Order: sequence, then C-alpha cells, then structure tokens
Amino acid sequence: MATEPRAHAPPALGRDEHEDVALMDRIAARDMIALRELCDRHSVGLYGLALRILPESQAAAVVAQVFVEAWHEAPSYDVGLCTPAAWLIERTRTRAIARRRFLGIQGESRDPIVSPASEVGRALAELSTEQRWFIEQTYFFGSTRAELAQRSGLSPNVVAECLSQGMRTLRDLLQQSALKHKSLVEADLIAVNDGVGSTPRTP
Repeated sequence: MATEPRAHAPPALGRDEHEDVALMDRIAARDMIALRELCDRHSVGLYGLALRILPESQAAAVVAQVFVEAWHEAPSYDVGLCTPAAWLIERTRTRAIARRRFLGIQGESRDPIVSPASEVGRALAELSTEQRWFIEQTYFFGSTRAELAQRSGLSPNVVAECLSQGMRTLRDLLQQSALKHKSLVEADLIAVNDGVGSTPRTP
C-alpha cells in the first residue's frame, strides 16, 4: 500500500536515520516486521531512559506502549519535524513521566542513569567511553546530534556513526545476555499484531 509523501523536507540524515525513516514508512503501510525491526534498533536505549524514571517492570511496559503508539501513529509521522529516534525518545520520556505520576511515585527520578549492576549497565560498561557518552546523552538526556557535535567538536556525521556503532554493539551484547525486558515488549507487539485496530493504552 502506497503511503502519502512526507509534508516537510527531511533534515540531513545519517545512514541509520534513513533506515529508521524507511521503517516508519513501512509501518505506516502496516508492516509488522518493520515494527519489530524498529523495536530491535531502539528498545534498549528507550528502556534505559524509562529506567531513570520508573521501576523495571513499569519501564518495560512504557517502552512497549511507545512501540504500540508508533504502529498507530506512523501514518502521520513527519520526518521534517524530527527523526524517528527523537520521536521515540520524546514519547518515551513523556509516557514514563505520566505513568510515574499515575502510579503516585514520589521523589525525583533516579540519579544513576542505569544501575551498573543491571543488564543494561553492564553492557554500557563494555562500550568505549565515547560511545557510552553519546548513547547516554542521546537516550537519557535527549541531546540532538547537532548539540553533541557542538559539545564534542566532532562533525554531525562522525557523531551519528559513533552513536550507530555504539548502539549496534550494545544490541549485540544484550542479545547475548537475553535481556528479559525484550520479551515483555515483544508480548505487547504480538498483541498489536492480533488486534491492530485497537487504541493505545493510557498510562
């Protein structure tokens, strides 16, 4: 099924960002495999972001919800406004904060970005200092590629490649350790596949 052309001209994109946009186009055409690929590419970073705000079980649920929303809202996604990664990060942060308030969790979000003892924390420790910094700044603090380029003194393309390499390594490490949150995310994606006409859950 053909999709409508994007309303805005896309910003300069790196290879991974182009691939993400292509996945969003396929999701808009109701391609469940593309949704799973998008989940594989970003669920680890989004889970780490949600962990800064919520307990482990709730963080996994929020990440699943965000991908359910990606399924429903892909037809209206506009690459001219933000990259798919930025869309997912902002949606995860917003949904995690809303769920935290809904559950009545008091106090500030956790200071540690990710516990060093957690699966994600141990995997992050295996990365180079540079890769870890780019991933943390992107997924946990919402920094853009342009901001990271300015702060690091590197070109946006170098930043994008370093981030891409770091995320590929992180995904490989977590696949080896069979990160349990992925099964929770995939369970919700199966539910989407069984009932694609349903509406996304509230917090």
